[in-house]
Amino acid sequence: MIGAEKGSSGGSLGAFAGKVPLIPVGKTGGSVRAFAIGTVFLVLLLAGCATRTLPERDPNELAARLRELSHTVDSQEAALTAETACAFSLELARQYHVVRPAILHNVLVNLGVRQRGLCFQWADDLSAKLETLELRTLKLRRGVARLETRREHSSVVLTATGQAFDEGIVLDAWRHSGRLYWCGLKEDKYPWKEVEVIPNNEGSSQAAQ
Repeated sequence: MIGAEKGSSGGSLGAFAGKVPLIPVGKTGGSVRAFAIGTVFLVLLLAGCATRTLPERDPNELAARLRELSHTVDSQEAALTAETACAFSLELARQYHVVRPAILHNVLVNLGVRQRGLCFQWADDLSAKLETLELRTLKLRRGVARLETRREHSSVVLTATGQAFDEGIVLDAWRHSGRLYWCGLKEDKYPWKEVEVIPNNEGSSQAAQ
């Protein structure tokens, strides 16, 4: 399942997000929340100096990768898809008020300090945007790694129409906090599986293999 209702953290460090911050014995109620938030912001302050800003990747490079999927992929559609995916990922970072690195933003979401920004939410919102393009030669799909574990991670996957899932390209907006990451599915470190995304009544989503 993908959704905030099960406490999904997103990403390979999901288990870390579930354990931070540590709460001292005897703290209860509002004091627990205050201590938790204070601890997180202290971590953010200390991490800020070490967090490096990654350069934005060229959408033309993604467009070229999409065209390489198959001779059937339309060049203009590939270019529009790449430009939209890169630009909208940055827009989502602005909407989410993202804090880098992504795993620390997860902690803020789980504490209620931020409303959105878990990996499945990036994937949901990016998918919804790409669906408005009404793609004809590219197919929009969803990949999940380590489904129903604390290390569960979600991402958008694009293939050529009629192409096998494992031949696709991963579009992961969460990984670099809005600076869209992409690579061939077989090249990535995550063990991606295709799932069907089913919206629920709480604005989240569920995944079924």
